[in-house]
Amino acid sequence: MRKKRDWKKSLAKSEAARKDLEQRIEDIQFRLLEKDAQIKGLEEQLQSQQKALDDAFLEVVRSKAKLRSLETKAEAASNMARLKSP
Repeated sequence: MRKKRDWKKSLAKSEAARKDLEQRIEDIQFRLLEKDAQIKGLEEQLQSQQKALDDAFLEVVRSKAKLRSLETKAEAASNMARLKSP
C-alpha cells in the first residue's frame, strides 16, 4: 500500500511540474509574441526614418546643384560686366 501512495505522490509531483513547465512555455511564447510585435514596430520606424533620410539627402543634392548653377550664373554675369566696362 505504501508503494501505491508513494507512486501517487510522485505522479502528483510530476503533474505539478508538467503544469508548471506548460505555464512557463506559455509565458515565454507570449513574451516572444510581444518581442516580435516590438521588432515589427521598430522595423517600421526604421523604414520611415530611412525614407526621411533619403528625402533629406535628395534635397541636399538638389540644393547643391541649384547653388552651383547660381554660382555659375553669377560668375558669368561678373565676367560679362568686366568685359563691358572700359
